[in-house]
Amino acid sequence: MFVLVLLALVLAALAWRFWTRRRSANAQISPEETAQAVKPKVEAGVSEEIGSASATGHWITTYKMGESAYDESFPIETASGEYLGECGVGISELLDSPERVTAFEVWLFDKSDIRTLTKVLLSEHAFRDEGLRAKLAAKGEIMLAEIGKPFDLDTSNMQVQAQVTELEYAAEDELPNAVFSKLTIELMLEAKQEATGPETPK
Repeated sequence: MFVLVLLALVLAALAWRFWTRRRSANAQISPEETAQAVKPKVEAGVSEEIGSASATGHWITTYKMGESAYDESFPIETASGEYLGECGVGISELLDSPERVTAFEVWLFDKSDIRTLTKVLLSEHAFRDEGLRAKLAAKGEIMLAEIGKPFDLDTSNMQVQAQVTELEYAAEDELPNAVFSKLTIELMLEAKQEATGPETPK
């Protein structure tokens, strides 16, 4: 009987010592450290990935008369292969036949912005034709195709700077400068850096 009482006292003493040591250790952790310990890790999002140099790009695409299926697209990815969007150029409007292209679309899709921006490049004939202008305006911002005149497509995270570097019209007596025989467009992608707020006074 005495042995059992002694054993119970020893166990009680050990339990008391363990409880007091644990309480002391917890008291040394500040509320800030506790909050930091339980704070979940935040994975880098698309906006951080696109702010890196890996999201830049440079493409040149050329249309030649007769390429009725012309439709160029270029994926925008990070160095690790994450898909961020696409940009490209395609045929927008024809005159009577697949070979007689009178307008092109230049577009940018930003996955994080969930939209596609489009600018429509018109021939001189299409630009002068009020009916065609009204029709093509429904597809995007319309503009006259001109060599060396830059234009931008902007989303919240990226910007594509584009310009026509080559332009040739087919020789047609009835509709001069109406049908493209050759068009080369250069596209340069630049990621936008995240804006920084004002510095906190020290």
